[in-house]
Amino acid sequence: MSAHTSIGEVLREHGSKLAATSHINDSATAASLSQILAVDYPAARG
Repeated sequence: MSAHTSIGEVLREHGSKLAATSHINDSATAASLSQILAVDYPAARG
């Protein structure tokens, strides 16, 4: 399993949960998670 696949799965799973529970705009959720992942997984930005 590649890191990109894992991160993509995490984004989809947690993005959906956050949007559903907090009514966050999908793009805002994705942007927030992308920033978090960029800190924890800098390779994901490439």
